[in-house]
Amino acid sequence: MYHFRKGFLAVQIYLSPIETLWHEMKKVLRQHPARTITELRQKLQEI
Repeated sequence: MYHFRKGFLAVQIYLSPIETLWHEMKKVLRQHPARTITELRQKLQEI
């Protein structure tokens, strides 16, 4: 994703690799939502 500012070149938002990782983790969790905290912890460890 890019933001354009007047007088600046396109600046990429996700410069940090951790942002890409968080995005992918959230995408997986949205597809298979956990019902309990235990399930959430288990799913996070699987990712």
